[in-house]
Amino acid sequence: MKEMSTTILQKYTPSQQLAPDVLFFDAGGSTFHTHTCPSASTREAHTWICNSPYCQTLTELCPDHGGESPVKVGREPWKR
Repeated sequence: MKEMSTTILQKYTPSQQLAPDVLFFDAGGSTFHTHTCPSASTREAHTWICNSPYCQTLTELCPDHGGESPVKVGREPWKR
Protein backbone atom coordinates (compact mmCIF):
# COMPACT_ATOMS: atom_id res chain seq x y z
CA MET A 1 0.00 0.00 0.00
CA LYS A 2 1.28 3.44 -0.91
CA GLU A 3 2.09 5.76 2.00
CA MET A 4 0.31 9.13 2.00
CA SER A 5 1.65 12.36 3.44
CA THR A 6 -1.64 13.19 5.18
CA THR A 7 -4.23 10.72 6.36
CA ILE A 8 -7.65 10.76 7.99
CA LEU A 9 -7.41 7.08 8.88
CA GLN A 10 -5.32 6.28 11.91
CA LYS A 11 -3.36 3.25 12.98
CA TYR A 12 -5.19 1.98 16.02
CA THR A 13 -5.67 -1.32 17.80
CA PRO A 14 -9.12 -1.41 19.42
CA SER A 15 -9.97 -3.76 22.26
CA GLN A 16 -10.95 -6.46 19.77
CA GLN A 17 -8.18 -8.77 18.63
CA LEU A 18 -6.96 -7.17 15.38
CA ALA A 19 -3.63 -7.35 13.65
CA PRO A 20 -1.23 -4.47 14.41
CA ASP A 21 -1.07 -1.58 11.92
CA VAL A 22 -4.68 -2.01 10.80
CA LEU A 23 -6.16 1.12 9.20
CA PHE A 24 -9.04 2.20 11.41
CA PHE A 25 -11.60 5.02 11.45
CA ASP A 26 -12.82 5.77 14.99
CA ALA A 27 -16.42 6.96 14.81
CA GLY A 28 -17.29 6.24 18.42
CA GLY A 29 -19.42 3.13 17.88
CA SER A 30 -18.93 -0.28 19.41
CA THR A 31 -19.50 -2.64 16.47
CA PHE A 32 -16.57 -3.08 14.10
CA HIS A 33 -16.89 -3.89 10.41
CA THR A 34 -14.57 -3.93 7.40
CA HIS A 35 -14.78 -1.63 4.38
CA THR A 36 -13.05 -2.23 1.03
CA CYS A 37 -11.60 0.78 -0.78
CA PRO A 38 -11.32 0.12 -4.53
CA SER A 39 -8.84 2.97 -4.97
CA ALA A 40 -7.77 3.63 -8.54
CA SER A 41 -4.81 5.68 -7.33
CA THR A 42 -3.11 2.68 -5.70
CA ARG A 43 -4.33 0.26 -8.41
CA GLU A 44 -5.31 -2.28 -5.77
CA ALA A 45 -8.06 -2.44 -3.20
CA HIS A 46 -7.32 -2.22 0.50
CA THR A 47 -9.45 -2.77 3.57
CA TRP A 48 -10.03 -0.55 6.58
CA ILE A 49 -11.91 -1.08 9.83
CA CYS A 50 -14.68 1.23 11.04
CA ASN A 51 -17.00 1.40 14.04
CA SER A 52 -19.64 3.84 12.78
CA PRO A 53 -23.14 2.41 13.28
CA TYR A 54 -24.37 4.37 10.24
CA CYS A 55 -22.43 2.78 7.35
CA GLN A 56 -24.64 1.53 4.54
CA THR A 57 -22.04 0.72 1.88
CA LEU A 58 -18.92 -1.29 2.63
CA THR A 59 -17.30 -1.03 -0.81
CA GLU A 60 -16.47 2.60 -1.50
CA LEU A 61 -13.49 4.96 -1.42
CA CYS A 62 -11.95 5.49 2.01
CA PRO A 63 -11.55 9.04 3.39
CA ASP A 64 -7.86 9.04 2.38
CA HIS A 65 -8.78 8.41 -1.26
CA GLY A 66 -11.59 10.98 -1.55
CA GLY A 67 -14.48 9.09 0.03
CA GLU A 68 -16.68 10.62 2.71
CA SER A 69 -15.78 10.09 6.36
CA PRO A 70 -18.19 7.81 8.21
CA VAL A 71 -20.71 9.58 10.45
CA LYS A 72 -19.42 9.85 14.01
CA VAL A 73 -21.64 9.08 16.98
CA GLY A 74 -22.82 12.39 18.44
CA ARG A 75 -22.13 14.27 15.19
CA GLU A 76 -25.09 13.00 13.18
CA PRO A 77 -26.04 15.70 10.61
CA TRP A 78 -29.76 14.87 10.87
CA LYS A 79 -29.70 15.70 14.61
CA ARG A 80 -28.32 19.23 14.18
